[in-house]
Amino acid sequence: MTELPHPSDGAFERPFERLATHPIRRALLATRGTSDCLLVGGVLRDLLVFGEIGHDWDLVVSEAPSFARRLAERTDGRRVRLGGDRYRLFRVVTTGEQVDLQEPLEEGLEAELRRRDLTVNAIALDLVTGRLHDPLGGRADARRAVLRAVPPRAFTADPLRVLRLLRFATTLPGFTIEDGTAELARRSAPGLDGIAVERAREELHRALSVQRVPRLGSLLAALGLLPGPWAPPDTLAPERGAVRALDRLDESLERVAALAATQIPAPDLEAARHAAVLIVLGGAPEAAAALTERGLVSRRLGREIERLVSPAPAPRDEAETRRFLHAWKHSWQVAAGVRLWRARGSARHRWSDALPRLAETAARAGDRIFDPPPLLTGDELRAETGLPAGPQVGRLLAALRDAQITGEISTPREAREWLRRRPPGS
Repeated sequence: MTELPHPSDGAFERPFERLATHPIRRALLATRGTSDCLLVGGVLRDLLVFGEIGHDWDLVVSEAPSFARRLAERTDGRRVRLGGDRYRLFRVVTTGEQVDLQEPLEEGLEAELRRRDLTVNAIALDLVTGRLHDPLGGRADARRAVLRAVPPRAFTADPLRVLRLLRFATTLPGFTIEDGTAELARRSAPGLDGIAVERAREELHRALSVQRVPRLGSLLAALGLLPGPWAPPDTLAPERGAVRALDRLDESLERVAALAATQIPAPDLEAARHAAVLIVLGGAPEAAAALTERGLVSRRLGREIERLVSPAPAPRDEAETRRFLHAWKHSWQVAAGVRLWRARGSARHRWSDALPRLAETAARAGDRIFDPPPLLTGDELRAETGLPAGPQVGRLLAALRDAQITGEISTPREAREWLRRRPPGS
């Protein structure tokens, strides 16, 4: 087997050795016949940046249709055609891996690399000979942690690359965007109105669901994405103060997560960031509903964003604390974080005071608040009270549920005693 090169920095030696023996590389070499086999894009970039091998392989190969068919047979995978007649792009999906195979351009490998978006994605590794092709300095940019566009039409050719740049800026730790690249993205951002909503939705999901985006507002503003996908094109961009406020969102989320001693799940983080952008744009719950109608978020995520956009006061006592936890269940951290971030003045102090109580009560009671089992059924309640079926029974069940959530009662026996203590007709 051909030895693969690795950067002279010894920190990269072991990952490149793993690539040499990786099952996908073995399958590709066993399948290729006489075809070239050039690894480009994500796996190679992540190997240089993280020292790890990802699961999305991009390759330039000759005879892509037959290559993809043979690879699918060898790996027990499934072959899907993606590209049109010009690019003849195929995908093979196998257990835990996704391999995209594309035929080379007639103009040659360097032309292929020059039509990519960023220099860190414009590196190729020949899996047969072990030769590394880096005509645009992508490896040096990876070492310097710089995102730099491949000139001259990196974003005008496909405005979705603006959202891809956002995604790389949030998922590649410590990377900064070169000034000229940010300017190119800013000029191309208006073109996002013309791209397929499914493509924008996927990029936004991948960009906003990561654990940390320390300066979200500044990043979106630098790329011309405020208001961007979140509002109609004629909406005014927020003032600098609102952008700076958006930069502080993650501080509030991290404060709540630290008190709760758990990480906030990725879907909740995505919902929080969508909601925060809408808030600085002056959006109401209707603006969140519009995201769902346009297909930029799922219905479930859209409902969560709508709830987060709606303001609410901080819980003041134990009963309100327990009601808040029940209403938000396992998403209580992101709800508290967004409200803490949004609050100003005395309202912020009230939320700061409420956070330790929320964290302590959630840790102590957990599912007994989030989703407590009913203490009495409707039939049991009617048997206790002699009431006929109707709205009054429903109101009593809701009041009983509230007493259970607030901790006033916790057993069926206490529920029956609670019913007996209520005034007649209440």
